[in-house]
Formats: sequence, structure tokens, C-alpha cells
Amino acid sequence: SVPAAPPSRFPVVPVALVVVVAAAWLMLLRPYGFQLEDEGTLLAWFDRAARGQRPYLDFHTGYTPGLFAMGSAVFRLLGTSATALRGVLAAMNVASAALFTVLAARLAGRRLAVVPALAWLAFMPVYVGEFAGFNIPYPTWPVTLAWAAGTVVMATVLVTFQVNEAEPV
Repeated sequence: SVPAAPPSRFPVVPVALVVVVAAAWLMLLRPYGFQLEDEGTLLAWFDRAARGQRPYLDFHTGYTPGLFAMGSAVFRLLGTSATALRGVLAAMNVASAALFTVLAARLAGRRLAVVPALAWLAFMPVYVGEFAGFNIPYPTWPVTLAWAAGTVVMATVLVTFQVNEAEPV
């Protein structure tokens, strides 16, 4: 008889559930509304950067260069389109929700693993009749993804190497 494989430590079912719900919600509202002041300005700046202009030198902005690198790269790869950029933002936010689920599964168990991600999605702003805040390419979306990825990596390292906070590293 072949021994049974040990149960997977990766929370496949909770992550899959969150990915499906998040993708459905974010893609459903991807074409929804337009917020001229912020979204329009950012899209114009990304277009300028994609065409070779430089933030701070050729146009004034208070945002950091990484945002322009991301936005102009999306425009160069997928075309100058708000819908294409919103698709990338949706993918980022789906990935963030999946990582929140992985982290929550480690801390709270599989039964509660979906709660933080679904709560985060529920609290993302949608202004009825106007626009959805998660469609605006604010720096908060890639920063949230980077934070979630970094936290999952850190938690994995701590568990893998059984690091105790009382021990010097």
C-alpha cells in the first residue's frame, strides 16, 4: 500500500474562492465610471511618460517614479487605454486578496482565511453613479500588493526557519 501524501499546507480552496470572487467583482466594475480629477490626470501623465517625457523634469507631479514606470509600461505593452490599465489594477488587487488569504490561513486557520480578503474587497470604494476607486491607478494598489507579498514571504521565512523573536538573528 502506498502511504497517503501529507495534506497540502497551501490553502488551495480558500485562495481559489477569493480569486474567483475578487476577479468577478473587480472585472465586473472594470469599465465603470471615470474620475476626471485623479484618474484623468494620472492617465495623461502615464501617456506623457510612455512617450518619453520625464516626471519632475517635463511635468510636475508629487508621485514617485515607480508609479510612472508601471503606468507607462502598461501603456507601451497594452496600448494607451484606461480599460487595459484597469485590467492590470484588477489583477494586482486579485493577487493582493489571494495573498491576504494565504496570510490569514497561517494566522487564523483555513475556516477564517477568506474573511480579511473579502472584507477588504467589500470596503473598496465604489461611488454609485460615478466611479470605482479601485479603478484609479493610485500608488496604493501596487504598494498593497508589495506589502502583502513581503509579509507572506516574511511569515514563510519565520515559520521555515522557526525564528523566535526573542532570539538574536
